[in-house]
Amino acid sequence: MWIIPSAREQLGAEGLVMAVVVGGAALGWVALAGVLPKSKKPRWTILGVLAITFGIMLIGRRLFRWKHPYYPY
Repeated sequence: MWIIPSAREQLGAEGLVMAVVVGGAALGWVALAGVLPKSKKPRWTILGVLAITFGIMLIGRRLFRWKHPYYPY
């Protein structure tokens, strides 16, 4: 609750941020489908994108655990 004054507004802001992140990831995968046939090293491109996606998922998980210390995962 650093920027948003009420808890309900903060939940809405968090939902909006997650929607932008998930939508951006989906657009990134669509762009990858367009770039991949032209790539000289398609395996490395796919591995790089998977590594970035996995890293973003780990960051989100760690932030969620920081916000909710009793998060079971």
